[in-house]
Amino acid sequence: MDTGQLQDLVIPVTNFHNEDKGLMVLAGDVFDVPIRKDIIHRVVRWQLAKRQQGTHSTKTISEVSGTGRKPWRQKGTGRARHGSLRGPQFRHGAVMHGPKPRSHAHKLNKKVRRLGLKIALSARAAEGKASYLLTLLSSVLLVFDDLELPTHKTKNVVSYVSQMEDTKKLLVVDGGPIDDNLKLATQNLHYVNVLPSIGLNVYSILLHDTLVMSRDAVNKIVERMHTPIKRNPSKRELGESSASLPKILPVTGEPIHHTIPLLATRIARHEDRLNDIVNVINGLPCGHITEDVNNLIIGQMAVESKVEQIKTEFSESMEFIAALCSANVTMGDVLTSFDHELEQISAQNFSLRRAIQESYARERTRDRTIETLTTKITELQRRMDEVSGKP
Repeated sequence: MDTGQLQDLVIPVTNFHNEDKGLMVLAGDVFDVPIRKDIIHRVVRWQLAKRQQGTHSTKTISEVSGTGRKPWRQKGTGRARHGSLRGPQFRHGAVMHGPKPRSHAHKLNKKVRRLGLKIALSARAAEGKASYLLTLLSSVLLVFDDLELPTHKTKNVVSYVSQMEDTKKLLVVDGGPIDDNLKLATQNLHYVNVLPSIGLNVYSILLHDTLVMSRDAVNKIVERMHTPIKRNPSKRELGESSASLPKILPVTGEPIHHTIPLLATRIARHEDRLNDIVNVINGLPCGHITEDVNNLIIGQMAVESKVEQIKTEFSESMEFIAALCSANVTMGDVLTSFDHELEQISAQNFSLRRAIQESYARERTRDRTIETLTTKITELQRRMDEVSGKP
């Protein structure tokens, strides 16, 4: 039987009672890939290094117990010079360059790990018939319809394993959670191990000469091997993707994530400015002076109606802005039009206040003139009374 041809394999399906349960097709890209011992070696080294505890530790010269006193004077004794009895050359001294707790795990690409599992499954499916599988001889892959046992007795599993020829160590793989009866029946057998399909690995396959998988386990392993590998984006790709997104609004030049708070602040500020304008206009004392002031009052009423109209348009624009914000539309043009209208209102208000101030000035001048004329008339009346002899 040729291996490594990526051809689908058809194998019989049985159970613990050696009953015929039909046939099953194994995907060729998972169970018939070329055998590469170097990939197997890399994956096994990666697994063993990753599971190593790394709790080894030795004491340095600063950690070992002992005195810090200089053992003898520097010169004159004829002995070698020493500064501490905790050095590595002394008994109970320190260990130089000794091991410290660390992780022995090293990186192995996901594609290599997946390829190693495919090679291990292909080697088991080949049943040791290829001449170059010297270390994988007598390897067998069996597919069971299910792994359910009627009882949890260990003797039943022992009898099942004894019926399998040339089987010394058995690995049983189920698709989902392990059946309770199977778990209890195999926990006292050192040569039978049970794994779920998610825990199937290269090292466990190589430790056992016979691999028994359920239909569900085969389907889940094939689905796992066909699932695309999720690759983490590189820093360069992250930079390019973030650079392609707009970071500022095209009109205002402000960050997008500041748009909503900025709009709320600016709208509140515009509303305050409108209220100030209305309060100033309402507080102007212009009802009892001249015709010019009356004209100004008429202008004030026009301005107030304009302000009410703008406030109505402003409330409608607020709803429009909320809809635009939900759709992530830039609000620069809307705010610019608001600013323009507010500037026009401010200019009208300034001209109105200036006209009222000028009217007040004319009234004050007129009052002063009348007061001066009244004083002069009084003075002339007093002099005329003096001339006429009236007391």
